Amino acid sequence: MASKGKETPNAARYQIDVGWYQRSGKDLGELLTNRRCAPCRKEINGNPAKPPTAKEHFTRFSKCCGAKDEYLGEYMGIKEIVFRILARDRNQAKTVGSIYKDLSAHLQSRSYSRVIPSSWLAKMLDADETYGIHAV
Repeated sequence: MASKGKETPNAARYQIDVGWYQRSGKDLGELLTNRRCAPCRKEINGNPAKPPTAKEHFTRFSKCCGAKDEYLGEYMGIKEIVFRILARDRNQAKTVGSIYKDLSAHLQSRSYSRVIPSSWLAKMLDADETYGIHAV
């Protein structure tokens, strides 16, 4: 868990758990494809015989889709935004503090500004059963 401003070296790190999708019988590839930008989706749909791997999706999010304004929409839910932040950052394990910093920057930059305490974010991530975001 994160304390105000400082994290211990043993602080939990979170990422999208690819194995969770397999164990849950959920299609991570489809979920990631739906979050890609229109030109990327068109390219993926144009070659259905070779769908991208999760790693290829994460790479494209960091190089293309994640840099576009519409990637993090104004009225998205908190978990959706966190999922997209992790995908954009190539699904590298991040501490609550790091995720909170990115989340807060996004939420405060919009006309519909929201702020949540980092302790709430930690609780949300610890209880996530929607996006497969788990501590590693």
